[in-house]
Amino acid sequence: MSEKSFCARHAQTRFCDAHGVPPASGVIRTRPEDFRVTEKLGFDADGDGEHLLVEVEKTGCNTEWVARRLAKSLKVARSAVSFAGMKDRHAVTRQFFSVHYPGKKTPPPESIGEPAFVVCSVARHRRKLRRGALAENEFQIRVRELSGDLDALVSRLELVRSCGCPNFFGPQRFGRDGANLGLAWRCLVDAQRFGGRERRGLVFSTARAALFDLVLAQRVRLGTWDRFVEGDLAMLEHSRSIFPVDLSDADLGGRLASLEIHPTGPLPGREPERADSNERWQTETDVTKEFQGLIDGLARSGVDARRRSLRLVPRDLTWELEGDELVMRFSLRPGGFATTLLRSVVDLVPAAG
Repeated sequence: MSEKSFCARHAQTRFCDAHGVPPASGVIRTRPEDFRVTEKLGFDADGDGEHLLVEVEKTGCNTEWVARRLAKSLKVARSAVSFAGMKDRHAVTRQFFSVHYPGKKTPPPESIGEPAFVVCSVARHRRKLRRGALAENEFQIRVRELSGDLDALVSRLELVRSCGCPNFFGPQRFGRDGANLGLAWRCLVDAQRFGGRERRGLVFSTARAALFDLVLAQRVRLGTWDRFVEGDLAMLEHSRSIFPVDLSDADLGGRLASLEIHPTGPLPGREPERADSNERWQTETDVTKEFQGLIDGLARSGVDARRRSLRLVPRDLTWELEGDELVMRFSLRPGGFATTLLRSVVDLVPAAG
């Protein structure tokens, strides 16, 4: 297996969807306000502590850039600024940053912002904001220039609301034209130097996401992405806890149908030796054995294996059809990609320019 083959194999996953070809097409991101994201932490600021909890609304800029600008404005090192998750550049997004700011007066919000972002609030907090430390992301997305079977589109929306869709990673995880995939291969398989901590993190997340997508695509082909097979490890929707599945459990089907629990797939890395062999393990092994070099590279780098839900479930999904436009509102748990949900509903055409 070569870098080129790996990239080509992963590219095929974008054509794999359990619900079939979307019944309509449309344009997204015509303007930033067509794609709105609001981060919900699930907790309030403590009101005291060494950190600032800063809520920012940004337009047309990425999260890392805002973090650097906050550090410069507050005269702290970039390492003093943290955030829970990366947010889209071509969007209007609200998200939180924490800034380690001990022994200094809390600055007023208006003293920090720039034309590309507005600081909505600043409050003291006792803890650093860590990646993934949020409850959910709320989305409002407008799809323009709809064409196709709009009755079938409504049926597809109802289907996705009731049973979710395959939880593929969004294309932004893999960079422009999938460039991050090649970087991951060169670093983990060909032993190219990683560079700094940020690049290492990019390599690890890209490699694991691509391997997960390949396994999920195979489970979609087998018709098992939304049902349990022998040896499956289930994830609870609300807590993200993982537990082994007992197929003889009479309650299992009802919990699966109610979207309380989901089958999971691998985010590969370092893990204990397996002595068992079952249907789930065999499927994952058959898919990933060609990419053992990537997995070995992750393990050598100290990256621990984890699990991820095979199913993406939108919360509170609603929609409105306004002429040739569709407006969708929904929430996703951390790690879920709105572009993945959209892809199951509409054939997406990027905005011109």
